[in-house]
Amino acid sequence: MAVPTVRVPDYPEKKRVIKKKRKYRGGKKPLLLGICLLLGLLLYTSSGNIGRIWGMYREINELERQVAEMEAENERLAEMVRLMETEAWVEQAAREGLGLVKPGEMILIPRWEE
Repeated sequence: MAVPTVRVPDYPEKKRVIKKKRKYRGGKKPLLLGICLLLGLLLYTSSGNIGRIWGMYREINELERQVAEMEAENERLAEMVRLMETEAWVEQAAREGLGLVKPGEMILIPRWEE
């Protein structure tokens, strides 16, 4: 069997159309320029606020560090209070600081020769 062939008519070549350059009548560039100017103005006017906010963040970090130090100091002092409430510490403080003795004990004070 033979396959029938179909002839396609010849199409004329496309002609190149040369477009005239149009004069610039505005467009996206002025809009982009306006947005950039507005953004620059906003950054310029808010730079003082940004500096203040940055300073506040530094101050918050410093205060958090101080709080941590004070909590550690508070824990140390609480431990010291627990220690001072024991009988052994009270007895030692009375002997060393106040020079007190139990009944029947004697205090010996060495005499240094000069």
